[in-house]
Amino acid sequence: RQEDVLTALGGLPEESRHCALLAANTMKRAVKYYLAFKKEPWKRAYRRL
Repeated sequence: RQEDVLTALGGLPEESRHCALLAANTMKRAVKYYLAFKKEPWKRAYRRL
């Protein structure tokens, strides 16, 4: 959850929260993508964009 990310960072100024959440969401998507294609890398070439 987004609140958990901000709490784990020890609180951030309002103007920095958006960047922290973007970074957390990017990491989450990268891990999800990695796990999805880890066992079947050939599917990466056939995925729809």
